[in-house]
Amino acid sequence: MAQIKAGIVAQPPEPAVEPVPPADGGAPPPPDEPEPPSSGLKGRLKRLFFTLMRPFAPVQKLLALPTHRELMETVRKLHQTNLRIEEMVTRIDAEFRRVNGEIGRTEGGSTSPTSGSTRAATTSTGSSGGTTSCSRDE
Repeated sequence: MAQIKAGIVAQPPEPAVEPVPPADGGAPPPPDEPEPPSSGLKGRLKRLFFTLMRPFAPVQKLLALPTHRELMETVRKLHQTNLRIEEMVTRIDAEFRRVNGEIGRTEGGSTSPTSGSTRAATTSTGSSGGTTSCSRDE
């Protein structure tokens, strides 16, 4: 551990990295903090643009309405499909449990596949050394 610390101390410090402006004369990368609203020419033009576009807002909404309807129809169809998938998964799980139960019963050989009840026989050794058997219906 001491060798590692000594090696780190022996290394020269790294120089501070300064942002390099783009060589192609493009705009510098955006600053980390958002710019306050400008009151200069850019701000005036932006306000003018929004003022001129305000009367066209209903037209834009009408153009977007069919797209919204299609989107809502797609969402409804996806919801119905998800519900059907969940129902199928539930049925498959129940069928899987039923089949596993039948396989377990046929491996045990204690019942016929058509009977509705299962008879399990268990044997245990009592304190007197004899064998006791008991059966039950499930």
